Amino acid sequence: MPTIKLKLNDRSINQALKDIKAYQKKVDAAGENLTHSLTERGVSLAQLNASYMSIYDTGELVNGIESQYRGDKGYVVSTAPHSAFAEFGTGIRGEQSPHPEPGLAGWRYDVNEHGEEGWWYLGDDGEWHWTAGMPSRPYMYDTARMLRNMVVPTAKEVLK
Repeated sequence: MPTIKLKLNDRSINQALKDIKAYQKKVDAAGENLTHSLTERGVSLAQLNASYMSIYDTGELVNGIESQYRGDKGYVVSTAPHSAFAEFGTGIRGEQSPHPEPGLAGWRYDVNEHGEEGWWYLGDDGEWHWTAGMPSRPYMYDTARMLRNMVVPTAKEVLK
């Protein structure tokens, strides 16, 4: 909050009232500005986190991370169809290296109980591939943790 000094005369008091009203407008807009700033920073962080986690990606995952706004809330959303698989992991490998909080989405590993035998699937390249699943790469979870630590500094920046 700015320091407002005044003298006991009409001109000084009127100026102080103008300064207070200007600051009030800034405070009123701060919530929306803070939401927007944190949401957009979250998109950038999630894209970086996904890039750094060695997730096999054709660009669909990283490019599918976007901001969405509903009312006064901002969301960092991953729209790629395989987002949850990358975030939480799959199969026996996911079970051995799970998401920090798999219960967030009711996630279960090795649902079909393939275990070490894994399974075969037809890839986009038309070839058959074998897998025992993949470990969790919690890029969105890490983004949320990073954003929580940015709330106070970002709020101070917005209110400058």
